[in-house]
Amino acid sequence: EFDLATGAPKRTRRTGPLPYRLLPEKGRLLVTSWSGRAVYAHETASGSEPRRFEAGDHASDLVAVGGNYFVAAANTNEVWRLG
Repeated sequence: EFDLATGAPKRTRRTGPLPYRLLPEKGRLLVTSWSGRAVYAHETASGSEPRRFEAGDHASDLVAVGGNYFVAAANTNEVWRLG
């Protein structure tokens, strides 16, 4: 979160190692973790500790399709469906 007048950060959130892709979705911010083999779901309103979903080696791109979330695991050439 940034102060638009000054460009200075107002608030930061910890996430998994080497964050790669962001997907805002229904009050959450989903963040892939390239080296953490996971996707982290951050609650945007509360800022609470993020929920972690296993997502394969080198989790990179992320997309929402029909209520399902899919993440590309670049090192394994697989696509994981998040539950």
